[in-house]
Amino acid sequence: MDFLDSLGPAFLGLQLYRLLGVIDGQGNEVLKQSDFPYPSRIASTYVVLMRDGPSSLTQIGKRLGMPHQLVAQRAKLMQTEGLVEYVPDPTDGRRTFLQLTAKGKAEAKKLTATFEQVSAVYEDVFEEIGVDLFDAMLKFRSALERASIAQRRPKAAVSVDAATNH
Repeated sequence: MDFLDSLGPAFLGLQLYRLLGVIDGQGNEVLKQSDFPYPSRIASTYVVLMRDGPSSLTQIGKRLGMPHQLVAQRAKLMQTEGLVEYVPDPTDGRRTFLQLTAKGKAEAKKLTATFEQVSAVYEDVFEEIGVDLFDAMLKFRSALERASIAQRRPKAAVSVDAATNH
């Protein structure tokens, strides 16, 4: 157990950040092996475009629960790589939609097969550790959305300032 592991559940966010780093790094390696030489961080934007078709950055952000600026950064990378292009909204000339290019659609096929393989790997790991981490995370987030950490915190908790004034 390293120092960060010893900090306990109060540092769950830090542990999730570390886990995300492992998943991102290993995900990038898997994508390279799948002849998809783009970073894994664009995968979620890709999925929205594959499922929903042309979408505005705002629509993509809402669908993914991500800030507009983060989606814009990913879209810029995808555009630079020739995977997406902007097209005018046929009903509102002031707006544009992001859509997959022919190259983007061809690359999407590789991504779809890789998603299925990675899902199977995660299910194997969940079985190995005895926890469906995906399901547990969904339940955990839902529980915190129902009642926040602050709401769940014991009412008898004494603040540091109050404790030092005695």
